[in-house]
Amino acid sequence: MQGFAVKLTTPTSVDIAITKKCNHRCIHCYNVWRNDDANQDVLKVLTNEQIDIITNELVKNNVWRATLTGGEPLSELSVLYKLIRAFGSKGISLGMNTNLSLMTDDIARTLTEEYHWDNILLTSLPGLTAEICDKVTQISGSYERIVRGIDICKKYGIPVGINIVISKENMYQLENLYEFLEKHSVSYVSITRAIAPLYDRDNPAFFLSENEIIHIADILETVHRRFGVSVGSVTPFPLCILKDISKYQDIVSASCAAGISRCSIDAVTGDISACTHEERVYGNIYSTGLKNAWDNMYEWREGLLVKGLRTKSWT
Repeated sequence: MQGFAVKLTTPTSVDIAITKKCNHRCIHCYNVWRNDDANQDVLKVLTNEQIDIITNELVKNNVWRATLTGGEPLSELSVLYKLIRAFGSKGISLGMNTNLSLMTDDIARTLTEEYHWDNILLTSLPGLTAEICDKVTQISGSYERIVRGIDICKKYGIPVGINIVISKENMYQLENLYEFLEKHSVSYVSITRAIAPLYDRDNPAFFLSENEIIHIADILETVHRRFGVSVGSVTPFPLCILKDISKYQDIVSASCAAGISRCSIDAVTGDISACTHEERVYGNIYSTGLKNAWDNMYEWREGLLVKGLRTKSWT
């Protein structure tokens, strides 16, 4: 059978969860441990040896970009700074996904003056009003702190992208996005359909209708035209739903790269998966290495996980 995609021998980019600590408790979060105070992994801090192993594995496998995630990466600053130094010294391009609620002038100053950070920080913005945002994060005052973090970044010249994770809970708020962007300039806007977490996979709030998906696409198209910023979605849009592709050409270019050119590393445990939303572990960066895990997730590159493309060799 013809291969499903270009079959890379190693990933070109990785997502690295550098801590399991997070100061938010988002209802759509894929991390099942987020409310488990008894989970010892939440308390673990990466050692220098672990950081060295991860860095060497990325270099050895020609990974050119790493996105630092969590948990909340700003909750573990010493580890964050060590990784930025280590990766930067090897020429690895960096990105960061953060809720920005912990951003301060000191952190922004350190990132720009000491580490010359000029890449986009992608921040989650679960709601466009304090009421909805705090309801989704389950943390009072989260909206104000996120917005303050965005404004601090702007003050120090750090580009910010916002990612609004949408379920039926906050779908009706999207019209407020235009007013938000008038007040807070950003470099990138993403609207992502929430994926039902494993512990709440049957909740109807996470399943949007075709009209709701089209509405999201229309909002992004309007944002791009009106504000001149790049737009997109972490979750690719189904082309069969959008139909008029020419209208949405600025938002349909992205496709899922899980297991094809990208994978996810839980740096705390070392476990490697194709995607943060997936349960299956393909290897461990500390014990078996990145290449072994990448080889084990071959079915993603062969298209064997797509309905209708499985062959007898899969059984």
